[in-house]
Amino acid sequence: MLSTLPLFLALASGAASADCPVTAAELDLSLLRALAAFEEQRYLDFEAERTDAERAMDCLGEVLRGQQLLNVHRVWTSKALLHGDEEALLAGLRALRVVAPGFALPENWMTSSGKVQKLFVEAQSVGPGRELRLPGRLVVDGHVASSYIPAERSAVVQIRNAQGSWSSWYVEPSAPTATWMMAREERDPAPSDAMAPVPVPAE
Repeated sequence: MLSTLPLFLALASGAASADCPVTAAELDLSLLRALAAFEEQRYLDFEAERTDAERAMDCLGEVLRGQQLLNVHRVWTSKALLHGDEEALLAGLRALRVVAPGFALPENWMTSSGKVQKLFVEAQSVGPGRELRLPGRLVVDGHVASSYIPAERSAVVQIRNAQGSWSSWYVEPSAPTATWMMAREERDPAPSDAMAPVPVPAE
């Protein structure tokens, strides 16, 4: 499964023209509009709002927590559902169980085949999965100075960039080392604590 990072990097140049930094509340407006569009089956509007949210995540002025963090996960998991990507959907459901332990499936995610419900039960059964240790500081799902990144579920990862705002990614399980090498190249030159570290297997 491919990470969303390559698409994010392609859109990053568009974010540079926007007012920066973006507040979490401003980001949340796009997320809420995307969720409303998905519920109303306006899928082109959903993708447009999700893309706006992805651009805004390039220069957030704060760490995402609470409902806004949950909404990021809901929007990207909705995308996986819309695209029929079962691996990304399972990874998203596993992540939602971490950021919101009491999370229940929205009615508009239910399918006649029961496939989503089965994946939700699987997500509950297998849990969040293993993690990779990182030799540096970053934020994973709202937890500052985390030294681990999930390897089997999706996560919102944020890094303080050279401009002093937060560069943020919705990262799906893929090839974490390759992903972080790309992120590191994209952010050079930058202060040492702003560069994305390369993960290594946890012992």
